[in-house]
Amino acid sequence: MAGALEEYAQAVDERLHGVDDPAERLAGGVRFSARMAASYPEIMQILCHSQLGRICARDGLAPRAKRDVKEGMAAGRFTVVDPVIALTVLNGRLLALLEQWCNQPEADCDQAAGTMA
Repeated sequence: MAGALEEYAQAVDERLHGVDDPAERLAGGVRFSARMAASYPEIMQILCHSQLGRICARDGLAPRAKRDVKEGMAAGRFTVVDPVIALTVLNGRLLALLEQWCNQPEADCDQAAGTMA
């Protein structure tokens, strides 16, 4: 499963290539994940149930998200005090969004992702 998570994270990296603003990268990753739910429901169900956003993971989305939060904090783009708490909240919201989509595929995940990021 770690290989699938890393492959997914690389797809997010490719999609956001050239985006320098860490807040935009983080928001783009959330929107990309929401869109993936509609395009690849089987993959997203597997990822959702395999701890997609494992906060302490050394691979996958976790180190990239942590980098973006820390860079965003340094650039004044985020007002959070603790990057781990910020990642925990973001992870929980993303997993809840994907869980909702798994149970209600007609939900507009892209719109919901826009309220998160």
